[in-house]
Amino acid sequence: MITDQQRDKLEEEITLAKLRLKDAQLDEVDIEAVLNFAETFLLNTARIWMEMSLEQRQRFQKVLFPEGIELKAGGGFRTAATCPVFSMLQPENGAIYEMATPTGFEPVLPP
Repeated sequence: MITDQQRDKLEEEITLAKLRLKDAQLDEVDIEAVLNFAETFLLNTARIWMEMSLEQRQRFQKVLFPEGIELKAGGGFRTAATCPVFSMLQPENGAIYEMATPTGFEPVLPP
């Protein structure tokens, strides 16, 4: 037979387990919301940029280019470091970009 003390202890453990489950479900929703926002932001960056204030644009530039943008001597721009997001978006097999297309498949055009 279960005593009142044992029953109370079990009810307390059940309540704590339910609270932990609720917290985990809230965290899951937050992760989904963050991922959805990030996807929307990355896919619509140009439009969102136009809607940003000057301060927001400057903060966003610091995120994308943490060490700033340098003007190259011959013209053009370069960055010393880029936001880690772009590294994460690269395919895991970088060899795809290192390979050249075999010759003979493209049409020969006059110079």
